[in-house]
Amino acid sequence: MPLQDALIQHAHHRPDANAVVIGAHSITYAALANRAARINLFMSRLDRVKRPQSQLAGKPVFALLMGNHPQAAEFLVAALAGRCCVVLLDPLLPKQQLRDILDRLPPDILFTTGQQADQLGGLGCPVEVIETADDLSRLLQDTPADPVPAPDEDDPFLVAFTSGTTSRPKAFVRTRRSWRASLAAGKDHFQLDADTDTLSPGPLAHGLSLYAFAETLDAGSTFYGMEKFKPEAAWGLLQDQGLSRLV
Repeated sequence: MPLQDALIQHAHHRPDANAVVIGAHSITYAALANRAARINLFMSRLDRVKRPQSQLAGKPVFALLMGNHPQAAEFLVAALAGRCCVVLLDPLLPKQQLRDILDRLPPDILFTTGQQADQLGGLGCPVEVIETADDLSRLLQDTPADPVPAPDEDDPFLVAFTSGTTSRPKAFVRTRRSWRASLAAGKDHFQLDADTDTLSPGPLAHGLSLYAFAETLDAGSTFYGMEKFKPEAAWGLLQDQGLSRLV
């Protein structure tokens, strides 16, 4: 089942269940599905940047530079379960490397925090600073939650990058088909269901935590993340919430 269909199903059958908890912030399945749909419609109304890369030509593409900020979850789901493609940027990359990436692969818009925006300075793409849920509500206030047309399986949904430790970071693209097959196999192999709540305290800008995020939402359980990793806090979460799965 496509993640988009799974998210709609969970929002219908378990609307008040927590989908994502990061720090003191949580969002239910109903609210997450609503926000993701509205972000997709918001993106569909933006002017497209002309890109020579054939895989991204004509696609709605946004860059995300928010780390494990609680509001990052809605943007990630908009790409995972919608028609957008996210250029996922690691805030720990040197600022010059981040600017170089944005110059080489310009998005239609960059979503980031105030601190990151200040450090990057002027950019050649539109920038929206998102610090709170109110900021996101303001951005989407004129955008309804219309149903999002089903994306094509071969459409890209993620552009991520190598670490850049030995040379400039290299981009790689993932299609929906590649993760859809993995999600179906992993759900059966790991016996994931709505009761398999998961703690993944690592950075969502990295593949492992992002995949665990998608895997948890596909199963309909609750994803627990951390804005900053602290071993004692992670151990406390595992105990307090009775979590049996750590990624």
